This record gives sequence, C-alpha cells and structure tokens, in this order.
Amino acid sequence: MRAFVSAAFIVLTVSSLAQKDTSESLIGIGYTFGFNRSILTYTESDAFLNSVTNHVETSAVNAIGVSVGFTLDYDWSPLVTQRFSVHGLLNQSHLEFQFAEEHPIAKNVFTAGVEAATYLDYILGEGTTQPKALAGFGMIIRNGVYGNEVPDISTYDLHLKIGGGVKLFRPKTRLNLDLVYSHSLKNLLLDSDQIQNQSLGILQKHYVTLIFHGY
Repeated sequence: MRAFVSAAFIVLTVSSLAQKDTSESLIGIGYTFGFNRSILTYTESDAFLNSVTNHVETSAVNAIGVSVGFTLDYDWSPLVTQRFSVHGLLNQSHLEFQFAEEHPIAKNVFTAGVEAATYLDYILGEGTTQPKALAGFGMIIRNGVYGNEVPDISTYDLHLKIGGGVKLFRPKTRLNLDLVYSHSLKNLLLDSDQIQNQSLGILQKHYVTLIFHGY
C-alpha cells in the first residue's frame, strides 16, 4: 500500500513541474491513480450442498483498494478521446467460509495484479470543464500466487467498463476525474478438488473505481 501511495505522489510531483502546454495536443502521456471498491459476487454449488453437506455458510467481505499507473490519450476528434492505461491494482477483499470449523476461514480473491485497459471518452459539453461518458475494456493479470487466496483461481480476469466523468482543461495540463463500474466477464474459479472451489459455482470480482488521470 505504501508503495502505491508513494508512486502516486511522485507522479503528481513530476507532472506539476512539466511546462509543455498539453491542453491542445492530440497525444498525451501522463499518470493515473484511483481508489476502488470491490463487489464480490458468487453462487454456491448445488452439487456440493446436496452431496457433501448443507452446513456451510459463505459471505463476501468487500474492501477499498488503490491503483497507480500511466496513461496514453489520443484525441480522434474534439468529441472522442481514446485512452490506454497500464496500472498496478491492489484490493484485499475476501470470502469467509464456515464449514464444520468454529471460526470461518478467510480467503482473499485476486489481491493484486496489473491491469491493461482501453477507454473511449465521449464529450458531452464545451468549455474548460467538459462532462463525458465513457466505456472500455480491461484485462487484469494476477501478481503471483498467495497462500491465503481461494486455492485455485484464474491467473487473469476480463472486464467491461462503463462510467462518466469530467475533463478539465487548464493551462499546461489536462485533468480527468472518472467514476467507472468494471464488470467481470469471467468465472474466476478453476476446476479443483479444494473444498472452497467445490462449495462454489461461480466467483467474480467487479469494481467501482474513482479514477484521477491527466498530463
């Protein structure tokens, strides 16, 4: 967490020292950071409940996380901007499984990863403060394997994104503030004989993210 926050401050400091007027340029390379909240969704396995035990309780514990990275923007027209971003993503949400044990077993879901995403922004207004709608697609690759995670999950996830925000034109800089919903397209569970995998049918991790980016 400290590394992500430190990187955000460093990138903002470097950006504030830049002297090039980017408010009218077609291409911009800059920074991005944001705060996300996970939305874990799952279904329990009917086969497990019917053939093994129905004495099981599963609950999702969502969390607030952060992301830090870099962006490249290209203006296709005064109304349409395409953005590519690569950023590190951290979110420590988890599932709690209560089988026969006295205390539940907590297992993290996709704790950390690197996301590559592309967005299309459509401008809805004029002037130095412009509202916009956006849509995009992203791929998240897990950063390693953690012993306290759900035992067998996918090494990557795919997300559709939709949201809105504002684009702010200022002297020597262009800033964006976006609120984005990212919907997972994959079942993160792999075929496995691990009891946590067997007790679930589908596991997905969606996000709501407040993103600040600019150059």
